[in-house]
Amino acid sequence: RAGSTHIHRKTDGHGQLSVDVAELIPAAVAQQYDQVDVYVANRHVDGIPMTVVRAEQQRRDERAWARAQADRCVDKAAAQRGDCDGVRAYLKMVPAGSHADEARQLLTRAGGLTIATTAPSAPAPPEHGHADDGVRRAQQRAKAACASACGTACAGKGTPSAQRGCAQACIQGACR
Repeated sequence: RAGSTHIHRKTDGHGQLSVDVAELIPAAVAQQYDQVDVYVANRHVDGIPMTVVRAEQQRRDERAWARAQADRCVDKAAAQRGDCDGVRAYLKMVPAGSHADEARQLLTRAGGLTIATTAPSAPAPPEHGHADDGVRRAQQRAKAACASACGTACAGKGTPSAQRGCAQACIQGACR
């Protein structure tokens, strides 16, 4: 199915299959849809309300921010002592999290420290040519990087056909 993710896991000794849906579903997908349908052997069995997934993702984001100990990241000396490491870790783990802007501001105030995140940034417009070309190229690079990440995430998940289906669903759901 379009936009689907195939899960290839084994059940436990009691025939139960446990899947961490809040981790499996990208935050952008959880924000975009009200419900995600669950199919087993191509038969609809249930729907998962995205309000539940969004709430769990937000809870995890808040927990990660609390672990970051942002109140310790106050200046350049704090950064040199390693007191900003938690804020850096938060940005690496949740680059688009609800505290990402605050984390970037803290790191900037603590001495202009920067951090690489998975969020692509558009390059400055070229001196000659059209600015739209630079934006378009940045969007193409971001989409290609996303598609590559989807391929990596789906590698080893079932048959080659299932892997292709997984990657296509991931790209359709996350790489717009």
